[in-house]
Amino acid sequence: MGAHSWITIDDPQDPRIDLYRDLKDADLRKRGGFFMAEGELVVQRALALFQAGELDMHSVLVNAARLQAMNEALAPLPERGVPVYVGAQDILDRITGFHVHRGCLAVGKCPARATLDQVLPTPTLTPTLTPTPTPTAARSLIVVCEALRHVDNLGVIFRNAAAFGADAVILDPQSCDPLYRRTLRVSIGHSLTMPWTRLSPWPAALSQLTARGYTLVAMAITDSATPIHEFAWPERTALLLGTEGPGLSWRTLDLCSAVVMAPMAPAVDSLNVGTASGIALYAARYGLNAGD
Repeated sequence: MGAHSWITIDDPQDPRIDLYRDLKDADLRKRGGFFMAEGELVVQRALALFQAGELDMHSVLVNAARLQAMNEALAPLPERGVPVYVGAQDILDRITGFHVHRGCLAVGKCPARATLDQVLPTPTLTPTLTPTPTPTAARSLIVVCEALRHVDNLGVIFRNAAAFGADAVILDPQSCDPLYRRTLRVSIGHSLTMPWTRLSPWPAALSQLTARGYTLVAMAITDSATPIHEFAWPERTALLLGTEGPGLSWRTLDLCSAVVMAPMAPAVDSLNVGTASGIALYAARYGLNAGD
């Protein structure tokens, strides 16, 4: 597909790129429920979901260098009704209000929020002597976040959840939006691909997880916490992570069946929640797979 398919933007006030102007996540939501993807890897992930019919895309805005690098992925878009806008680097910077050093942005439609049953893995069928197989709870690891307000930390958690094979991320009502631009960027697009939903009222709604066979395991520093390398991980684990600083609330901790912690040097009292999530997810995944 030739260069005539691209739409050149040489005026930062061009109304066709209004959604990219002076980027604010909240404004995008108000203007029709859109999200912004930034950077080639994140945009490529979003486009793959679009090609698979799992996501609606609005448009792409790139500079000349990114256009050349992404030509193959962008080429089919105009024929499918997704315009590709091309502008000089200074035009992109003036449109957005910041230096777009990755040279690539895309706007997509926020998907409808999934239900809890939609994000959790489907139980497997165990053969029995009866004509109908019996459904049994499959081994599963999910991440549950309480009051995660730092968009970068949430992005790290989504990336770690994908890296260590978690099945889903569950958020309380206070945690920030996984589709914020910076969260998407830090997660390298995994907050688009990782199944997630929210639970409320909090923390009473955690009973919906225990009713589905999950054991609530808190990551927290308490006198009774088990060192993470000594813990026997349940086959269906919901790993709970708390807000930056205070950690999990006592109301939530009281609902958990176990508390784990990563032993640290005496001079260090805590870890960043994103870092802690990686350690805990690695330990949980290794523990769950130890018998394989």
